[in-house]
Amino acid sequence: MAKKVDYQALKSELDNIMLELQRENLDVDQALKYYERGLELVKDLEAYLKTAENRVQEVKGTGVVGEEPVLEPGASYEYTSGVPLPTPSGIMMGSYGMVTPAGERFDIDIPPFSLDGPETKRTVN
Repeated sequence: MAKKVDYQALKSELDNIMLELQRENLDVDQALKYYERGLELVKDLEAYLKTAENRVQEVKGTGVVGEEPVLEPGASYEYTSGVPLPTPSGIMMGSYGMVTPAGERFDIDIPPFSLDGPETKRTVN
């Protein structure tokens, strides 16, 4: 089983190493240890991002979070749902299939919007 990678923790550790490497009074041995650890972190981060690259998951189903609301003209419907994110952020988009009282079918597009994990700085995708 592959180990679970905490992207934010790896990135934070790398950021801290970069700050340490900029210190003026850092001795050579410690700088070399930081450098080597930094290389490991970069490899781990690159591998993590590579596995997340171009991952697309399609979700199809009847209703919205288990409901099939009937909307009168001009009415709206709000709901809350969630999605497991294997990466710190992502993008979601799609459409809702609708049916008029006369039985005519049409789609309502959902424009792309950002998905960000709770520990992730908000990303504009």
